Amino acid sequence: MWRFPQGKPLDVLVYISVDDIDKTLEEVVKLGGKVIVPKSKENENAMATIVDPDGNLIGFHQSTKK
Repeated sequence: MWRFPQGKPLDVLVYISVDDIDKTLEEVVKLGGKVIVPKSKENENAMATIVDPDGNLIGFHQSTKK
């Protein structure tokens, strides 16, 4: 299980809106990132959190409402 790095302060977690969260997460892994909070659905939205190869946390959000 991934854990927050010891001694590294937590900053702002930015969520980026994407059209296809599944494809986005596949690309993250392909490019060396890790999915640390898998896709979850709430109402008509999907969200996930990743860590990039430099250790930055990034959230992704997909809404089915257009």
